[in-house]
Amino acid sequence: MYTCRVNGRLAGVGAITDAPAMAAPPMWRMRRLYVHRQFRRREIARTIAGALLLEAVGKVSTVTVHAGNDGAAKFWEAIGFRPVEDRAWSHEARVPDRS
Repeated sequence: MYTCRVNGRLAGVGAITDAPAMAAPPMWRMRRLYVHRQFRRREIARTIAGALLLEAVGKVSTVTVHAGNDGAAKFWEAIGFRPVEDRAWSHEARVPDRS
């Protein structure tokens, strides 16, 4: 879980968890990425998501997310997630290994 504070105020939060129900290959799921309305459009969401994705490097090959709405889908696609169909998630991103 990562948080972002601006001048001591909580501006955003995001978490990534194991997704054992998704099984093979092991995947993680990006969860609960929120940025307070006052702090939007300042790259905070992109920074938190990037930090979470770095946590996945070398540990899993795929990170998933459920966008929930068109605005969120555009955000995830802008940072490299691709839409998928017939899954419990709406988007996924391949994660590089450490090599």
